[in-house]
Amino acid sequence: MISLPSVLGITVVAHTLLAVGVVIHGRRTDTDPGYWPLATLLVGVIGVAGYLWRR
Repeated sequence: MISLPSVLGITVVAHTLLAVGVVIHGRRTDTDPGYWPLATLLVGVIGVAGYLWRR
């Protein structure tokens, strides 16, 4: 079984990469991502979905 620190570490890395992706997408499409990078850091894929839905 995977240990809790490993799961938390993987989650932090995944949420960080998703947030960076939101920022990069915002810059490439010349739109302000607003608070969505922070939301993505906190809730992950749901933050990405909210960002894309808002567009």
